[in-house]
Amino acid sequence: MFFLVISKNFGVLFGRGGSIPGIRSIGTYTLAILSLLSVCLFWKEPILLAGVLLLLSIIMIGIGRDQIGLRLYLWITCGIAGSVAEFLAIQAGAWQYTDHAKSVPIWLPLLRGIAAIFIQQHSKGARRLPKVTIK
Repeated sequence: MFFLVISKNFGVLFGRGGSIPGIRSIGTYTLAILSLLSVCLFWKEPILLAGVLLLLSIIMIGIGRDQIGLRLYLWITCGIAGSVAEFLAIQAGAWQYTDHAKSVPIWLPLLRGIAAIFIQQHSKGARRLPKVTIK
């Protein structure tokens, strides 16, 4: 229900169904860029960064009314699966994070979920591009 409210309020801005073509993709790209900028600005404040990324995640999941379930599924599974894989790599000694993040930073699963939604939305847009053949 919450995502439907977000969808209704942000649907005009980010596109809904048959609205202005490409607006939803522009909204998704904008939110993805805001996510990366948030990491650059707030990485020293992990709780604040997690809150910002959670807000951006909710907006991205709620864009439009179609496929909310798919976007939520992608966000959860990619966030969890990526974090488990990274945790195992950290424990194996592949790399490490700063002192305040002994393991996977609290905000990283949120960013992985945002990346999954971005990739899903981008792939939908890429399928609409004309096919180019090289001779």
